[in-house]
Amino acid sequence: MSKMAGRGQVAYVDAGNIVEQTVGAIRTVSQRVDAGNVVEQTVGAIRTVVAFTGEKQATEKYESQLEIAYKTMVTQGLISGLGLGTMLAVIFCSYSLAVWYGVKLIIGKGYNGGQVINVI
Repeated sequence: MSKMAGRGQVAYVDAGNIVEQTVGAIRTVSQRVDAGNVVEQTVGAIRTVVAFTGEKQATEKYESQLEIAYKTMVTQGLISGLGLGTMLAVIFCSYSLAVWYGVKLIIGKGYNGGQVINVI
């Protein structure tokens, strides 16, 4: 029964990761689309932009849109890295606790290594 429960938990974790990645990708794409729209509008009306010397304004607007997308990507990467690091730290700490307790059982209660590994 515990294996089935563990598999269910893994499935929920996987589903949560997929949703998080999808939402993050949608945010990133929408911000890149905003920057792309600035370029599209500028190139589409290049004569007007040049006639009114709006190159600098168009460039600044594009750079500001790219800056927003960049900040979002950095934040998303930081959060993903911290999440993965925390998850791996919990897993490794759990294993170390299990091995430590196994050694304690071997020394104190006369268990053998096979019994301890079987439980881990």
